[in-house]
Amino acid sequence: MRLAIWLPGVPRTKGSNDIRHNKWGRAYVVPNNVNLGVWTDSVIVLVRCALARTGKRRRKTEEPAIPAGPIRLDAFFHLPRPQRHFRKRGGTLFLREDAPTWHDKKPDQDKLERALFDALKKAGVYTDDAQVADGLRRKVWADPQRGPGVELVVEEIEEVSRT
Repeated sequence: MRLAIWLPGVPRTKGSNDIRHNKWGRAYVVPNNVNLGVWTDSVIVLVRCALARTGKRRRKTEEPAIPAGPIRLDAFFHLPRPQRHFRKRGGTLFLREDAPTWHDKKPDQDKLERALFDALKKAGVYTDDAQVADGLRRKVWADPQRGPGVELVVEEIEEVSRT
């Protein structure tokens, strides 16, 4: 099975958790990124639609599309560009010639991956994110025409006999 999809929207991180206490003094854990839930929900909906188109998964109660075995997952995170990457000419914004391609600022790539992997598990792509054995991850500035998002390719890795 191979799934290639563009997930539009600003990728969110799954960072640390905060501990809160209710009025009876019991502790509970909440994620410290308030935007994570909305982004995760949109990823789940888009991936489930893509899986339904491939015929791999029809309902969320069914087993995952890749229930076992190693997976290759390529994730290219396209993050929004800051205003300083643009130049105004005649009332229109243009990307500067010296604007960088690679994103070397926060958010951290591993926290972006953690949020994406958990969303893919909830969407029913695989049973456990420990199945991800290979793949590329890149963090770049978004193309102004396309906007921010995640370019995602997931596929099963076929076992090769070594005889």
